[in-house]
Amino acid sequence: MRRTGTGESSAQARNLRRRATDPFKTQQMKKETEQIVFQGRYGVYNKLTWEKLKGFLEGKFPDSTFDRLQIGDYWIFETPEPLSKDDEKELQKLRDKDAKRERRPSVSPPSSDDE
Repeated sequence: MRRTGTGESSAQARNLRRRATDPFKTQQMKKETEQIVFQGRYGVYNKLTWEKLKGFLEGKFPDSTFDRLQIGDYWIFETPEPLSKDDEKELQKLRDKDAKRERRPSVSPPSSDDE
């Protein structure tokens, strides 16, 4: 005589066997439509204006748009891929170039020995 399943256990086993999976083509299309973004931040106090930072990001990621967002002392932005160490060095060069232009030579007051 053959055993027949009764109750919930047989229904659960049947459901496990009939797992609903998408065809490979559909799975690939879903992956392509998902856009992964990475959040980056750069210190506002580093003397790099949003316009310069945005220009750098638009040059690196021309198909992306960047909205101005400042939280605390940081510019916050989203990129399609994380910034590399070389990108961070380029940002530092850009920052330092602007900082050098802003520096003024220090002028000491005339000393009393000159009189």
